[in-house]
Amino acid sequence: MERKEVNTILVSDFIDFLKQNNLYELLISGELLCSKCGNPITTENIACIYKTQEYQFVCDRSDCLREV
Repeated sequence: MERKEVNTILVSDFIDFLKQNNLYELLISGELLCSKCGNPITTENIACIYKTQEYQFVCDRSDCLREV
């Protein structure tokens, strides 16, 4: 099995992360969406953030997490 580096962010730092990356307003307006199902991301349902060419957010639905 190949080893991969995994970066983590504490829930308490999530809002700061969004503000630093100009994404906070998208969260507040409900426009920050799960990249798998399209549901709005909230502070309660965020499960994963990853970066391709831009940040992708995944909600805590099990079927969405399986796709990551």
